[in-house]
Amino acid sequence: MKISTDNDHTLESFPKPIRWANDMEHIYTGHQLKTLDSLLENFQNRSKIQLKLITIDSIYLSKYDFKGVLNQVAGKWHLLKQADYEDLTNRNQYFGIVILISKWDKRIKVFSSSSYYGIGEILSETDANNIVADEMFQLFEEQNYYQATLNGLSALMDKINQNLAVKEKK
Repeated sequence: MKISTDNDHTLESFPKPIRWANDMEHIYTGHQLKTLDSLLENFQNRSKIQLKLITIDSIYLSKYDFKGVLNQVAGKWHLLKQADYEDLTNRNQYFGIVILISKWDKRIKVFSSSSYYGIGEILSETDANNIVADEMFQLFEEQNYYQATLNGLSALMDKINQNLAVKEKK
């Protein structure tokens, strides 16, 4: 049996993704995780927009801030890929969104390549923050993590689909 050390929990040692929904905090049941994973995979297959869910273990957040964790994980996992606006509207290139959740730190944050690459019409930071506040936060506070996540994902997907439809009409 290997004894875990503080050095085992560096961002460089962060586990590789094993699915669309990655539950490092173990806040979902196996069935819930499978449902979330299917929902995310189906959305990506339909929209060509990569949506990843990560719950982050307190060990990482005790050493790094949310943005630092995201930047390291996004790079290691090849998330938040840059997409040219024309490529995105033609659905030829992927575009990424990461939902980072910490039960321990009591935080939910949605990060998208739109905030990095100027594609905010697809999902603005304001839209993402409103979805977290309106659809997720209260259930999260009530420790109903699965329903909070499900509601948030559904609202994010709806908003993205609405915005893509508007962009395609132009």
